[in-house]
Amino acid sequence: GDCYHLVDYLEGIQKNFDEAAKVLKFNCEDNQHSNSCYKLGIYYVTGKGGLTQDLKAAASCFLIACDKPGKKSLAACHNIACLAHDGWVNEDGQPDLGKARNYYTRACDAGYASSCFNLSAMFLQGAPGFPKDMDLECKYSMKLGDGIEKDEAKQLHKEQQKSVQFLTFG
Repeated sequence: GDCYHLVDYLEGIQKNFDEAAKVLKFNCEDNQHSNSCYKLGIYYVTGKGGLTQDLKAAASCFLIACDKPGKKSLAACHNIACLAHDGWVNEDGQPDLGKARNYYTRACDAGYASSCFNLSAMFLQGAPGFPKDMDLECKYSMKLGDGIEKDEAKQLHKEQQKSVQFLTFG
């Protein structure tokens, strides 16, 4: 909506992130606007706009953005997965690999490459309660390859096996 353009104005021209944060909060909490929720989530991750850094609040924003259609909904699903993977979604602060897998899968199946990468890495490494699965690892590696040349996919796969990097926010 129109409020979202106000955010662009406040951020870009006025550099007024505190006001932008207020508009985003209203637009996300009251109107459930996907892009506003995504951007508010990023504000919470970075502590921008006078907001206290709060990854649980960020996860709530990304959840709304992920469930609503919008330009950033796949990135929001990916970010929930990252936060779940790193233990920022549950009250106990423990990683929730099931939730991470679900949201990575959702974003990957819709073509979000970073989620495919992280999924294949999860299956490559395994974790407590999350067994290694080379068939699934291969499936998600190949999904990565759908968007790039097969040689690049193989190269990426080799790199991935050497060092696995998690948590690249979308």
